Amino acid sequence: EKPRAAPPGRTVAGSGHGLPIAPTDLDVLRGRGEVMNKHPGNVRFRKEVEKVKSLYRTSSHEVKNRLSWKILSKVRDYGGRFLEKDDKGNWLETNQNRARKKVAQALRETR
Repeated sequence: EKPRAAPPGRTVAGSGHGLPIAPTDLDVLRGRGEVMNKHPGNVRFRKEVEKVKSLYRTSSHEVKNRLSWKILSKVRDYGGRFLEKDDKGNWLETNQNRARKKVAQALRETR
């Protein structure tokens, strides 16, 4: 699957073009540690994940895939983006497939 094109002023990580993004409180930031865990967008994202986690655990692979895409869409619907830092430390929008993998990983987590 091809990454989606980034709107002007935004970029998709790994695309090699576009401008760095200033994260907002709606964005989901990729990374580790307390700063990422406490970021308002990540907190809201985890709440969305928790709503469907029990269903995810008992579902078929097909349903699990749909649930992860549904959460990805939900985040985007409320104005959130999935962001990661490039090798220069700039925030860039993650491509759709990497973002969906982050959602699926969050759904699999047991904590």
